[in-house]
Amino acid sequence: MNKKFIFTILASLVVIPLVIIVSKIFLNASALPSTKSKTINTNIIYNLNNQKGLNSFYSKDDKQRFRTQAYNITLYGGKYYRIEGVTDHLRYMKIDIFDNSQKIESLNCSYNARCKIDITPENTFTAIILLTANTRTDSEMTLEVREINNSLSYNPPSVNHSDLNQSDFSFINSDGDYKGFFNQFDMPASGMRTGYQATFRIMLTAGEYVFMKLSEPDIYKRISILDPEMNDEIASSSGKDTAACLKLKIGESGAHFVSLKMFHGDTIQAVNYSLEIHRGKISEKKCDENSSMLLTADAKIKKWEKE
Repeated sequence: MNKKFIFTILASLVVIPLVIIVSKIFLNASALPSTKSKTINTNIIYNLNNQKGLNSFYSKDDKQRFRTQAYNITLYGGKYYRIEGVTDHLRYMKIDIFDNSQKIESLNCSYNARCKIDITPENTFTAIILLTANTRTDSEMTLEVREINNSLSYNPPSVNHSDLNQSDFSFINSDGDYKGFFNQFDMPASGMRTGYQATFRIMLTAGEYVFMKLSEPDIYKRISILDPEMNDEIASSSGKDTAACLKLKIGESGAHFVSLKMFHGDTIQAVNYSLEIHRGKISEKKCDENSSMLLTADAKIKKWEKE
Protein backbone atom coordinates (compact mmCIF):
# COMPACT_ATOMS: atom_id res chain seq x y z
CA MET A 1 0.00 0.00 0.00
CA ASN A 2 1.25 3.49 -0.84
CA LYS A 3 3.10 5.03 2.15
CA LYS A 4 1.77 8.49 1.35
CA PHE A 5 -1.79 7.13 1.40
CA ILE A 6 -1.19 5.45 4.77
CA PHE A 7 0.25 8.67 6.22
CA THR A 8 -2.78 10.63 4.99
CA ILE A 9 -5.16 8.14 6.65
CA LEU A 10 -3.26 8.30 9.96
CA ALA A 11 -3.12 12.11 9.90
CA SER A 12 -6.86 12.24 9.30
CA LEU A 13 -7.49 9.97 12.28
CA VAL A 14 -5.59 12.44 14.46
CA VAL A 15 -6.83 15.73 13.02
CA ILE A 16 -10.57 14.92 12.77
CA PRO A 17 -11.04 14.22 16.52
CA LEU A 18 -9.12 17.39 17.36
CA VAL A 19 -11.37 19.43 15.09
CA ILE A 20 -14.44 17.89 16.72
CA ILE A 21 -13.12 18.67 20.22
CA VAL A 22 -12.24 22.26 19.36
CA SER A 23 -15.61 22.74 17.64
CA LYS A 24 -17.45 21.46 20.70
CA ILE A 25 -15.51 23.80 22.96
CA PHE A 26 -16.31 26.77 20.71
CA LEU A 27 -19.99 25.85 20.36
CA ASN A 28 -20.36 25.36 24.11
CA ALA A 29 -18.92 28.79 24.80
CA SER A 30 -21.47 31.54 25.27
CA ALA A 31 -21.38 34.70 23.18
CA LEU A 32 -20.67 37.88 25.09
CA PRO A 33 -23.35 40.61 24.93
CA SER A 34 -23.01 43.14 22.14
CA THR A 35 -20.91 46.25 22.84
CA LYS A 36 -21.53 48.08 19.58
CA SER A 37 -21.33 51.85 19.59
CA LYS A 38 -24.54 53.89 19.40
CA THR A 39 -25.50 55.60 16.15
CA ILE A 40 -25.79 59.37 15.80
CA ASN A 41 -26.87 61.41 12.78
CA THR A 42 -25.65 64.48 10.97
CA ASN A 43 -27.22 67.93 11.32
CA ILE A 44 -28.29 67.47 14.97
CA ILE A 45 -26.86 69.31 17.97
CA TYR A 46 -26.49 66.71 20.71
CA ASN A 47 -26.64 67.86 24.34
CA LEU A 48 -24.30 66.15 26.80
CA ASN A 49 -25.56 67.69 30.02
CA ASN A 50 -28.91 65.86 30.16
CA GLN A 51 -27.33 62.47 30.68
CA LYS A 52 -27.51 60.72 34.03
CA GLY A 53 -26.15 57.40 35.23
CA LEU A 54 -22.82 55.72 35.89
CA ASN A 55 -21.48 56.02 32.37
CA SER A 56 -22.88 59.45 31.56
CA PHE A 57 -20.69 62.51 31.18
CA TYR A 58 -22.54 64.06 34.11
CA SER A 59 -20.64 64.86 37.32
CA LYS A 60 -22.65 65.79 40.39
CA ASP A 61 -19.70 67.73 41.78
CA ASP A 62 -16.67 69.55 40.40
CA LYS A 63 -14.41 66.49 40.46
CA GLN A 64 -12.82 65.99 37.07
CA ARG A 65 -14.20 62.50 36.46
CA PHE A 66 -14.19 62.03 32.73
CA ARG A 67 -16.24 59.44 30.92
CA THR A 68 -15.69 58.10 27.42
CA GLN A 69 -18.43 57.11 24.98
CA ALA A 70 -18.27 55.80 21.41
CA TYR A 71 -20.72 56.77 18.66
CA ASN A 72 -20.83 55.77 15.00
CA ILE A 73 -21.94 57.93 12.10
CA THR A 74 -21.90 57.40 8.33
CA LEU A 75 -19.91 59.99 6.38
CA TYR A 76 -20.33 60.03 2.60
CA GLY A 77 -17.49 60.36 0.16
CA GLY A 78 -17.08 63.76 -1.52
CA LYS A 79 -19.17 65.67 1.04
CA TYR A 80 -17.91 68.29 3.48
CA TYR A 81 -18.50 67.78 7.20
CA ARG A 82 -17.81 69.89 10.26
CA ILE A 83 -17.42 68.19 13.65
CA GLU A 84 -17.94 70.78 16.37
CA GLY A 85 -17.82 70.69 20.15
CA VAL A 86 -18.93 73.39 22.61
CA THR A 87 -17.79 73.51 26.23
CA ASP A 88 -18.42 75.91 29.08
CA HIS A 89 -16.48 77.18 32.11
CA LEU A 90 -14.39 74.53 33.88
CA ARG A 91 -15.44 71.79 31.46
CA TYR A 92 -13.35 70.01 28.84
CA MET A 93 -14.06 67.76 25.86
CA LYS A 94 -11.88 65.57 23.66
CA ILE A 95 -13.09 64.22 20.32
CA ASP A 96 -11.23 61.44 18.49
CA ILE A 97 -12.38 60.26 15.07
CA PHE A 98 -11.61 56.72 13.92
CA ASP A 99 -11.88 54.86 10.65
CA ASN A 100 -11.82 51.08 11.18
CA SER A 101 -10.13 51.52 14.62
CA GLN A 102 -7.44 53.79 13.13
CA LYS A 103 -7.44 57.34 14.53
CA ILE A 104 -7.65 59.85 11.69
CA GLU A 105 -8.38 63.12 13.53
CA SER A 106 -8.31 64.44 17.09
CA LEU A 107 -9.82 67.56 18.64
CA ASN A 108 -9.29 69.03 22.11
CA CYS A 109 -11.92 71.52 23.28
CA SER A 110 -10.52 73.73 25.99
CA TYR A 111 -12.61 75.19 28.79
CA ASN A 112 -15.35 77.59 27.68
CA ALA A 113 -14.66 77.17 23.98
CA ARG A 114 -16.10 76.25 20.60
CA CYS A 115 -13.81 73.94 18.65
CA LYS A 116 -14.21 72.37 15.25
CA ILE A 117 -12.58 70.28 12.58
CA ASP A 118 -13.58 69.82 8.93
CA ILE A 119 -13.48 66.47 7.13
CA THR A 120 -13.98 65.61 3.47
CA PRO A 121 -13.79 61.82 3.07
CA GLU A 122 -12.79 60.46 -0.30
CA ASN A 123 -14.95 57.38 0.19
CA THR A 124 -18.07 56.64 2.23
CA PHE A 125 -17.27 55.05 5.60
CA THR A 126 -18.65 54.62 9.10
CA ALA A 127 -16.70 56.83 11.46
CA ILE A 128 -16.42 56.11 15.16
CA ILE A 129 -16.39 59.23 17.33
CA LEU A 130 -14.77 58.63 20.70
CA LEU A 131 -15.97 61.39 23.02
CA THR A 132 -14.35 62.09 26.40
CA ALA A 133 -15.90 64.76 28.62
CA ASN A 134 -17.45 65.67 31.94
CA THR A 135 -20.39 67.95 32.51
CA ARG A 136 -23.04 68.96 35.05
CA THR A 137 -26.66 70.10 35.03
CA ASP A 138 -25.90 73.77 34.41
CA SER A 139 -23.30 73.06 31.72
CA GLU A 140 -23.68 73.90 28.08
CA MET A 141 -21.85 71.14 26.26
CA THR A 142 -22.80 69.93 22.82
CA LEU A 143 -21.55 67.81 19.94
CA GLU A 144 -22.56 68.28 16.33
CA VAL A 145 -21.63 66.70 12.99
CA ARG A 146 -23.14 68.70 10.13
CA GLU A 147 -22.83 68.89 6.39
CA ILE A 148 -21.32 72.14 5.14
CA ASN A 149 -20.81 73.78 1.75
CA ASN A 150 -17.08 74.14 2.25
CA SER A 151 -14.61 75.20 4.91
CA LEU A 152 -14.36 78.84 3.76
CA SER A 153 -17.99 79.96 3.57
CA TYR A 154 -20.35 80.61 6.50
CA ASN A 155 -22.04 77.42 7.68
CA PRO A 156 -24.68 78.02 10.36
CA PRO A 157 -25.26 75.41 13.09
CA SER A 158 -28.14 72.97 12.89
CA VAL A 159 -31.60 73.85 14.19
CA ASN A 160 -32.36 70.32 15.42
CA HIS A 161 -31.48 69.33 18.99
CA SER A 162 -31.41 66.00 20.82
CA ASP A 163 -29.92 64.42 23.95
CA LEU A 164 -26.80 62.34 23.42
CA ASN A 165 -27.78 58.96 24.82
CA GLN A 166 -25.23 57.06 26.82
CA SER A 167 -24.12 53.55 25.98
CA ASP A 168 -25.60 50.79 28.11
CA PHE A 169 -23.41 48.28 29.92
CA SER A 170 -24.38 44.69 29.28
CA PHE A 171 -24.48 42.32 32.25
CA ILE A 172 -22.60 39.04 32.39
CA ASN A 173 -25.10 37.04 34.42
CA SER A 174 -23.48 33.62 34.77
CA ASP A 175 -20.11 31.93 35.05
CA GLY A 176 -18.56 30.07 32.14
CA ASP A 177 -16.50 30.36 28.99
CA TYR A 178 -17.40 33.24 26.67
CA LYS A 179 -16.47 34.11 23.11
CA GLY A 180 -16.18 37.75 22.02
CA PHE A 181 -15.57 39.56 18.77
CA PHE A 182 -14.34 43.06 17.96
CA ASN A 183 -14.69 44.80 14.62
CA GLN A 184 -14.69 48.34 13.23
CA PHE A 185 -18.04 49.22 14.84
CA ASP A 186 -16.80 48.58 18.36
CA MET A 187 -15.33 51.13 20.70
CA PRO A 188 -11.72 51.98 19.79
CA ALA A 189 -9.15 51.69 22.55
CA SER A 190 -7.87 55.05 23.74
CA GLY A 191 -4.11 55.54 23.67
CA MET A 192 -1.27 55.37 21.20
CA ARG A 193 -1.96 51.84 19.98
CA THR A 194 -4.65 50.67 17.59
CA GLY A 195 -7.23 48.38 19.14
CA TYR A 196 -10.61 47.94 20.80
CA GLN A 197 -12.15 48.09 24.26
CA ALA A 198 -15.36 46.91 25.91
CA THR A 199 -16.91 47.18 29.38
CA PHE A 200 -19.34 44.78 31.02
CA ARG A 201 -21.02 44.63 34.43
CA ILE A 202 -21.02 41.67 36.79
CA MET A 203 -22.45 41.14 40.27
CA LEU A 204 -19.75 40.30 42.83
CA THR A 205 -20.25 39.53 46.51
CA ALA A 206 -17.90 40.46 49.34
CA GLY A 207 -15.89 37.46 50.51
CA GLU A 208 -16.24 35.35 47.36
CA TYR A 209 -13.36 34.53 45.02
CA VAL A 210 -13.41 35.40 41.36
CA PHE A 211 -11.33 34.12 38.46
CA MET A 212 -11.18 35.94 35.12
CA LYS A 213 -8.98 34.96 32.19
CA LEU A 214 -8.76 36.84 28.90
CA SER A 215 -7.04 34.86 26.15
CA GLU A 216 -6.69 34.59 22.40
CA PRO A 217 -5.24 36.00 20.29
CA ASP A 218 -1.50 36.50 20.85
CA ILE A 219 -1.67 40.29 20.89
CA TYR A 220 -1.42 42.72 23.78
CA LYS A 221 -4.49 42.36 25.97
CA ARG A 222 -5.60 43.82 29.31
CA ILE A 223 -8.40 43.01 31.74
CA SER A 224 -9.30 45.11 34.75
CA ILE A 225 -12.00 45.31 37.43
CA LEU A 226 -13.46 48.65 38.52
CA ASP A 227 -15.47 49.41 41.64
CA PRO A 228 -19.30 49.74 41.51
CA GLU A 229 -19.01 53.53 41.14
CA MET A 230 -16.71 53.08 38.13
CA ASN A 231 -14.19 55.50 39.65
CA ASP A 232 -11.36 53.26 40.87
CA GLU A 233 -9.55 50.40 39.18
CA ILE A 234 -9.23 47.64 41.74
CA ALA A 235 -7.14 45.11 39.88
CA SER A 236 -5.71 44.58 36.42
CA SER A 237 -3.72 42.06 34.41
CA SER A 238 -2.07 42.21 31.02
CA GLY A 239 -0.30 39.88 28.64
CA LYS A 240 0.71 39.39 25.04
CA ASP A 241 1.96 35.85 24.49
CA THR A 242 0.16 34.83 27.69
CA ALA A 243 -3.39 35.32 28.90
CA ALA A 244 -4.40 38.28 31.05
CA CYS A 245 -5.64 36.71 34.24
CA LEU A 246 -7.13 37.80 37.59
CA LYS A 247 -7.65 35.66 40.68
CA LEU A 248 -8.99 37.65 43.62
CA LYS A 249 -11.08 37.74 46.75
CA ILE A 250 -13.85 40.34 46.64
CA GLY A 251 -13.94 43.03 49.29
CA GLU A 252 -17.12 44.91 48.38
CA SER A 253 -20.49 43.69 47.15
CA GLY A 254 -22.09 45.28 44.12
CA ALA A 255 -22.24 45.45 40.34
CA HIS A 256 -18.60 45.82 39.38
CA PHE A 257 -17.23 46.68 35.96
CA VAL A 258 -15.02 44.42 33.85
CA SER A 259 -12.95 46.29 31.26
CA LEU A 260 -11.32 44.54 28.30
CA LYS A 261 -8.74 46.12 26.01
CA MET A 262 -6.91 44.63 23.04
CA PHE A 263 -4.27 46.29 20.88
CA HIS A 264 -3.21 44.92 17.51
CA GLY A 265 -0.54 47.44 16.49
CA ASP A 266 -0.61 49.20 13.15
CA THR A 267 -2.41 46.42 11.29
CA ILE A 268 -6.18 46.93 11.39
CA GLN A 269 -7.98 43.67 11.97
CA ALA A 270 -11.02 42.09 13.53
CA VAL A 271 -10.31 40.28 16.79
CA ASN A 272 -11.77 37.10 18.26
CA TYR A 273 -11.14 36.45 21.95
CA SER A 274 -12.10 34.20 24.86
CA LEU A 275 -13.14 35.27 28.36
CA GLU A 276 -13.41 32.80 31.22
CA ILE A 277 -15.27 33.83 34.39
CA HIS A 278 -15.79 31.78 37.54
CA ARG A 279 -16.92 32.79 41.02
CA GLY A 280 -16.79 30.81 44.25
CA LYS A 281 -14.48 27.80 44.38
CA ILE A 282 -11.59 28.61 42.07
CA SER A 283 -8.65 26.77 43.65
CA GLU A 284 -8.24 24.61 40.54
CA LYS A 285 -8.24 27.60 38.20
CA LYS A 286 -4.74 28.62 37.15
CA CYS A 287 -3.24 31.74 35.63
CA ASP A 288 -0.29 31.50 33.27
CA GLU A 289 3.04 31.71 35.07
CA ASN A 290 4.13 34.79 33.13
CA SER A 291 0.86 36.74 33.33
CA SER A 292 1.04 39.95 35.36
CA MET A 293 -1.49 41.10 37.95
CA LEU A 294 -1.69 44.43 39.74
CA LEU A 295 -3.79 45.15 42.82
CA THR A 296 -4.28 48.75 43.84
CA ALA A 297 -3.20 49.92 47.29
CA ASP A 298 -6.19 52.18 47.83
CA ALA A 299 -7.37 52.08 51.47
CA LYS A 300 -10.96 51.61 50.31
CA ILE A 301 -10.18 48.22 48.85
CA LYS A 302 -7.49 46.81 51.12
CA LYS A 303 -9.80 43.89 51.85
CA TRP A 304 -9.01 42.57 48.40
CA GLU A 305 -6.35 39.86 48.43
CA LYS A 306 -4.87 37.23 46.21
CA GLU A 307 -5.97 33.70 46.92
